[in-house]
Amino acid sequence: MPYVGNEISKEVTLEEKDILKSKIAKILKETAGKCEKYIMVSFRKSEIYLGGKQGEYAYVELKLLGNLTKDQKNEITKQMSKIYKEILGISDVYITFHELERENWGYKDKTFA
Repeated sequence: MPYVGNEISKEVTLEEKDILKSKIAKILKETAGKCEKYIMVSFRKSEIYLGGKQGEYAYVELKLLGNLTKDQKNEITKQMSKIYKEILGISDVYITFHELERENWGYKDKTFA
């Protein structure tokens, strides 16, 4: 059950969101074996400042059950940065990884533990 939260400093069209969703799902399937059916993605336009300057940035928060290897994280970072550059023209992409134990993620009336 990966969740990919995207805070992006510019407007993103519905078409761009659809392309990003598909590419994000493909990346997570190929690098981490995650099924697209269970990947949750959100997009939010944000004013993002770095070093006191506002610019074109993307902050991506990836939450998932279990753990990724260092190589998987590096590959996800590489591929995600590439698609944001290609689709949105944003080259400053920051990604955080939050690896959760099954008892720390709930759905409906119970956790995944």
